Amino acid sequence: MDDEGENRAIRSFLSAYQNPSVTTVQMRDQMEMCGWDGCWPSWVSNARDGEGLTKSGAQIWIRHLLALESSPS
Repeated sequence: MDDEGENRAIRSFLSAYQNPSVTTVQMRDQMEMCGWDGCWPSWVSNARDGEGLTKSGAQIWIRHLLALESSPS
């Protein structure tokens, strides 16, 4: 969370998700590059190159990021 209460991991995710052809692997790599290493659902670790990130997959990913907010550090 930033000083304004915004989830920075979700902001990073949504910024990359604006590309309509983003794949699951590209999104995982982007999140890792932004410092959010491991901030993805377990199924993302098994994604293959070229596998598109579906709307449903994106929604699950965002729910996962939201759940991390309430997890104890």
